Amino acid sequence: MTPLSTVLGGVGVAVTRAGSTPGRLGELLRDRGAQVVHWPCIRFDPPDDRAPFDAAVERASEFDWLVVTSPRAARRWLDVWAAVRGPAAPRSVPAAVAGPATAAALRAGGWPVERMGGEYSAAGLLAAFESAGDASGARMLLPSSDLAGDELPDGLRRLGAEVVQVVAYRTVLTPPDPAELRRAAETGTVRVVTFTSPSTVEGFLDGADGATMKLIRDRLAAAAIGPTTAGALEAADWPAVVADVASLEGLVDAVGRAAVRPGVRKGMT
Repeated sequence: MTPLSTVLGGVGVAVTRAGSTPGRLGELLRDRGAQVVHWPCIRFDPPDDRAPFDAAVERASEFDWLVVTSPRAARRWLDVWAAVRGPAAPRSVPAAVAGPATAAALRAGGWPVERMGGEYSAAGLLAAFESAGDASGARMLLPSSDLAGDELPDGLRRLGAEVVQVVAYRTVLTPPDPAELRRAAETGTVRVVTFTSPSTVEGFLDGADGATMKLIRDRLAAAAIGPTTAGALEAADWPAVVADVASLEGLVDAVGRAAVRPGVRKGMT
């Protein structure tokens, strides 16, 4: 098997995550020899109305579970908790999380994590609650993005839980420059584009007109962190290579497979 460091040596890989830098994903890709380009397709803003989230923090002791599905929601929860309750307030409500990165973010802030989904996804977390058999009658607080889907809260309610979902942050689309996208596709400076959420896909698509998107689909490969993100790409007729494990390390492995995917850079001279 060809080492991924060889596969990615000099390969242009675009990171679509929010922020001013490509972050840890960029570091992992550079460690494999990739040339990293940052195309932030989303940013995160506070809720338009912070009062419901602040009130949820005040009432946290009324809940049996804090359910968190992303490191960003975890960090946002901890920040508001410290602002509203004080950093020394007891963290007595156990958390259930969708994956290890979210668990690590909460534990770094001293929050107890007692349950984690096996598939690092909403479906995996639902399966964990179903297996434990303790969701019925439980009160669950779910801080999430304003764009969060209904799969998790609806699934928990079907298991008999009372779910209160509050907006912890807003996801704002920030489409990249379409001229830059087209130039990268034409010159081959980028070979693989990475996506970590459906919202990064949506932000990317907002930056490309029909002709540019056709060129991108012909010449660039997509790598997705999980099946939900891959589904958003599939809907745009841009099938992705999907990470075997929904983690940044898994996504980097998917980039390695995408970089040698047949048809990538089709039509290049």
